[in-house]
Amino acid sequence: IGVDVLATPMLTVMFESAATDALAPIMDEGEISVGTMIKVRHFKPTPPGLKVEAIVTLREVNGRKYMFDAVVRDEVEIVADGEIERAIIDRDRFYRAVDEKRKPVPA
Repeated sequence: IGVDVLATPMLTVMFESAATDALAPIMDEGEISVGTMIKVRHFKPTPPGLKVEAIVTLREVNGRKYMFDAVVRDEVEIVADGEIERAIIDRDRFYRAVDEKRKPVPA
């Protein structure tokens, strides 16, 4: 069923990782970034063994949200592009919300 090439879900991981790395230097202590939107267009196959890299370019800042344009290229050509949005938020507040969801819902 599958094919032996770079899978589209891996492109998503690469976009997320590149955008996270790009935001790290501007975050304050106690902040994290979370993904809020991603769009991926995968238009060329990449066989196993070729090196790939994801490059993100900041396009827009809207409050705490950061929109990036993204490309993934292998050693031959650009194989995918897209957009990714991440928000910088308070880590403790985020994990309090996660913990709230873990609590049992009253019947």
